[in-house]
Amino acid sequence: MKKTTVFILLVSFMTTSFVQAQRSINSKNKTTKEKTDRSMFWREKLWYGGGINLGFSQGPDLSLFNFGLSPIVGYKITPELSVGPRIDYDYSYYKYAIGNTIQKLNTHNFGLGAFARYKFLPMIFAHLESMYYFYQSPVFNTSTATIYKIKETLPKSSVVGYQSSAGLWGYEISLLYIFSNRDYYKKTVDLPIELRIGFNYNF
Repeated sequence: MKKTTVFILLVSFMTTSFVQAQRSINSKNKTTKEKTDRSMFWREKLWYGGGINLGFSQGPDLSLFNFGLSPIVGYKITPELSVGPRIDYDYSYYKYAIGNTIQKLNTHNFGLGAFARYKFLPMIFAHLESMYYFYQSPVFNTSTATIYKIKETLPKSSVVGYQSSAGLWGYEISLLYIFSNRDYYKKTVDLPIELRIGFNYNF
């Protein structure tokens, strides 16, 4: 009788241990699968890109240094169609000679918006975006020998691009026509056309 009881207890213990071990293995496999699924989501659904602007100009009275960043993140609804946010930041440093005085000024321009992009071919895509910019424009006053800045907002929506990739990394060239705020470009010498050169990853 004692041997039978011991045998039953031993079998029960082994069965319980096996069930717990199996549950632990299933839980670990489930966790690993969830991590793998999340990793595949970020790898397959998202792509990244952007551009860097760097420039310097020197004239008789004015010198200008410019630096800008424009990061972009896309979510692939389908392999061809993606949407996402875009940010622009531009820094400019002006040094202006007015008479015998030298005036200096820093400006910071920000842009925030969203885009949709459709890839017709591996190298050709259409790009449509709507951006809202917050500008700081320099104003030079020669009569008072001063330089100051004014703030203004400028909505801008634009669109055809070319991209070439080698593996996950690639570069892109976009020529965008600006539809909105036409009065602004009529008042300035700027054309409503913007050329962008940047890079992308996983696009």
